[in-house]
Amino acid sequence: AQVFSNVEIRRISPEEAAGCDRIYCGLDFGFAVDPDAFVRLHYDRRRGEVLFLEEYWGVRTPMERLAEEIRGRMEGAGCVTCDSADPRMIEEMRRRGLRAVGARKGPGSVERGIRQLQEMRKIVIDPEKCPNAAREFSTYEYLRGKDGEGLAAYPDRNNHTIDAARYALEQALTRREARPVSRQGLGI
Repeated sequence: AQVFSNVEIRRISPEEAAGCDRIYCGLDFGFAVDPDAFVRLHYDRRRGEVLFLEEYWGVRTPMERLAEEIRGRMEGAGCVTCDSADPRMIEEMRRRGLRAVGARKGPGSVERGIRQLQEMRKIVIDPEKCPNAAREFSTYEYLRGKDGEGLAAYPDRNNHTIDAARYALEQALTRREARPVSRQGLGI
């Protein structure tokens, strides 16, 4: 019933991390006892690989501290894509100097985002730098029916870094590919 069969838990060397040039960041805001979960990822479209480089995880983190923690982890990223359930939270991040944008949610966005992650050739997670992502991605399972059989549905628990990753990669995975130039346009 495991959702992700493409996860590789291993150390990412400093040399490997230094070669990461396509950086994306995502933030799932915590509410009540749920944690704030931030991830910093590298996405290699050609190889179909995602590398988890860094995370922040905190419960009831004051807004100023959360912004500070994220600011210190944004190297190489243009913006952080945030959970858009409460637009006021995104505005608070902006007031604190972060380029924060809201994730585009809607019907089917969870299923689409998880499917896109499942279709990656490989999701590499450094367990020292991203212990919560390693735990969540390696233990996330489909819901089970009363008979114990897996259902085609995802639980809304123990998925905070998964949601943050969906948000982080949203623009990269929904960007339309450039259309090929026609043979006629090339003069062939």
